[in-house]
Amino acid sequence: MTTRRRKQNKKWMLLKLGLFIYLIAGVFTIIWFRTEVVSLEYELGELNRQKTGFIREQRLIMAERASFYSVKNIEETAVKVLGMSPPERKNIYYVERTEGAVPYKVSLNKP
Repeated sequence: MTTRRRKQNKKWMLLKLGLFIYLIAGVFTIIWFRTEVVSLEYELGELNRQKTGFIREQRLIMAERASFYSVKNIEETAVKVLGMSPPERKNIYYVERTEGAVPYKVSLNKP
């Protein structure tokens, strides 16, 4: 074998080795991408499950808030906790609406 042929064989061997390494790296990259996609799908499913749980909890809290603002509950709290009683006819005062107070105008010049 001549030196020229050896160099050519060496070149082809390096090219084959490079191509083999490139293909192996490509396969591993494709596998890595696929595993990342699958893990992101699992994470997305978990987040959707948490979202539905939070929506359910929000609805329960809104229902509880509505029960706090019910007229019956407010009346019970006013009577039991604050010691209030329903108004009697003699304790009701009617207030008429009048014009509001206006500032008093003062000037040095006489009109």
